[in-house]
Amino acid sequence: PVHIIGAGLAGSEAAWQIAEAGVDVVLHEMRPRVATFAHRTGDFAEMVCSNSFRSDDDAMNAVGQLHWEMRAAGGLVLEAAMAHRLPAGGALAVDRDAFAAHVTARLRAHPCVRIEEGVRVEAIPVAGRRALGVVTDHGTIGAEIVVNCAGYWARRVGAMAGVSLAAGVVEHQYFVTEKGLDLPADLTTLRDPDRNFYLKPDVGGAFAIGGWEDGAPGCWAQNPPFDFARELFPPDM
Repeated sequence: PVHIIGAGLAGSEAAWQIAEAGVDVVLHEMRPRVATFAHRTGDFAEMVCSNSFRSDDDAMNAVGQLHWEMRAAGGLVLEAAMAHRLPAGGALAVDRDAFAAHVTARLRAHPCVRIEEGVRVEAIPVAGRRALGVVTDHGTIGAEIVVNCAGYWARRVGAMAGVSLAAGVVEHQYFVTEKGLDLPADLTTLRDPDRNFYLKPDVGGAFAIGGWEDGAPGCWAQNPPFDFARELFPPDM
């Protein structure tokens, strides 16, 4: 089988496409045993920081064209997004919890997909340029094909196989209001890439305001620890 590390958006879609081609897949996911700084559930493909897939205009927008291509390919992510779409003008916004639950249920039910949850990949043995398997904290599994969909930890996982990836982690600042605000249930995320900021509903009826800062400092020499969870950096205003 093909072994996929990470059951986020990329890993879930990769597992689905490979399985739909009739090839067995093993999907490795460290959650829910290992928490992260942003995820709220143990479901796959859980969206964090936003509930928007940006523009759905396949005629005038490159992102919308990608949506069209994923629909044409029978993609699971777009199937779930359309099933749980929220009003958002020309954007494709979703109910995040329902979306993730949909993806998770479909993958669990697929006969070619095996789920390894609560498992953390620790090494990828290689010979030449080929992977030989996956070493996890639960044991070693032989594998000829390993797909790196580790997201936040992709650079670190790539290094296990001797592959250098152009991926990094930087500090990010945002403000969160007090909880208990009476926000509409279908309130979507507003992002302005020209001015580098976003507004979005947060956990517990709070509202978050954040921005993408130029020159933000990098973290951990781009190798974030696997046990970094729901934590904040020291204040740096």
